[in-house]
Amino acid sequence: MALEGVGDLGTRMAQIIKNAKKALEVAVYQEALGVQKTSMNLTPVLTGALRGSHETHRPEYGPDGLVVRVTVGGPAAPYALYVHENLDARHENGQAKFLEYAVLAHQPDFVANVAKRLSAAWGNL
Repeated sequence: MALEGVGDLGTRMAQIIKNAKKALEVAVYQEALGVQKTSMNLTPVLTGALRGSHETHRPEYGPDGLVVRVTVGGPAAPYALYVHENLDARHENGQAKFLEYAVLAHQPDFVANVAKRLSAAWGNL
């Protein structure tokens, strides 16, 4: 008795896994963009450089699994950490801890939202 199509099954399974990983990366990235948007809305604005310096990086796999970073500052706004951490400053618009509060605001629903995105994408895997 011979089992036919086993090679095809292995190839198909490998493709499904590859597509599922890509769908997860896209879903996590999209949710992180929401964190970025919230942070930008909370960011104090004087010139717009700090708000414009937000960046959501592509997901990467590390020792703890899939990681996506939202960063603020860099060469465009090297003062970002000071503005973020200065609780004594009074801003006409925005607030201190803008990125931290954005992360905390999205944290309760982040995983559930990623799961919804994956569920919606599953038909395309």
